[in-house]
Amino acid sequence: MEKFRVCSIAGCGKPGHKDGDRRTCELNCPTGIALDSNDAVWVTDRQNHCIRRLPGREDKVDLLREECIITAVGQPKKPGPIEYASVPGNRAFFREPGGICCAFGGVYVTDRENHAIRFLSQTDQPLTTGVMVSTISGDPGKEGSAACGWNSRPVPLRQGRLNRPLGIAASAAAASGYSGGGRVLFVADAGNNCLRRIDLDKDELSTLESGGDHPSRLELAVPMGVALDPGNCIYVSEWGSHRIARISGDGAVVAVAGGGSRGVKDGCGSSEARLFHPCGLAFDAGRGVLYAADFGNHCIRRITAAGDVTSIGRSGVVIVDDGRRYVSSSLGCIDSEDASQACFNSPQGVAVDSAGDVWVADWGNHAVRKIERV
Repeated sequence: MEKFRVCSIAGCGKPGHKDGDRRTCELNCPTGIALDSNDAVWVTDRQNHCIRRLPGREDKVDLLREECIITAVGQPKKPGPIEYASVPGNRAFFREPGGICCAFGGVYVTDRENHAIRFLSQTDQPLTTGVMVSTISGDPGKEGSAACGWNSRPVPLRQGRLNRPLGIAASAAAASGYSGGGRVLFVADAGNNCLRRIDLDKDELSTLESGGDHPSRLELAVPMGVALDPGNCIYVSEWGSHRIARISGDGAVVAVAGGGSRGVKDGCGSSEARLFHPCGLAFDAGRGVLYAADFGNHCIRRITAAGDVTSIGRSGVVIVDDGRRYVSSSLGCIDSEDASQACFNSPQGVAVDSAGDVWVADWGNHAVRKIERV
């Protein structure tokens, strides 16, 4: 049986905005987390309305900045509207950025309260001045209806409408089924209770449909996180139904963990395991394991290919469980050589690096944490 330890990487436990040394820097409700091909860590700093970054292994930084976090794009503490035109990163506005993924040579962000998808591209200038930000889909500042993009004919990206999108993930190179090949993104459109498909090559936004002879919109209960495995099966976490589902290329939906009642319980599959408001998802392709940020239970769940669900971190203290309400209280921010004794506080995002270690956006602790094998 694998053993893990948990350590804090960045953030000091209190909300704020401060760049610099990772041990004394400040974040405010980090939500999404992703790693690029250089293993640089990108974090959506939700209540600071900006994107933060930790250096990768090949970054050319001096020794004094090797363990520093920077504001890569956005204007800290200044939420604002967006435009389709490409602007320098330090002039771009965000409004509560949520999910993030690194794919196809760039970084994609769900700009939650601007109801849009943003794209970050690197120029040949230094990182702090050389990132350009553009909008690829959504009507800036306006809530949209899924019906605008849900029909048999996908709509151009700029005509698409989103409603508080959160999770975002990219398809693998050899795509099939829903992915269909090419550069494809999947977005958890939480406000519209559906999954959206963005085909960057075809400039198309569509809504996933169920399989069968009479396909219809694939209805989900407030989808929050999305991840894909090497075979391009889609995993989605549903905040409203406390479950994680797998969607195959033919539209079949199978619950892999949780569902129905909320709670905290390890076990096998949806019949035994219980979750409470699952959020971010990440798939470890090398080990065939899915990781989920169990927001309400203050822990990380690990789901094997066989469907076994286990917890990393203490699951908090259940204060109320009377059949109508379920409330769990975090035990704080505690690192430990024994991951079962570590504590998180409403984690929202997870990501897996090239070594198979898991990075966590620990929302309530205003920190970036790391789960390592021992």
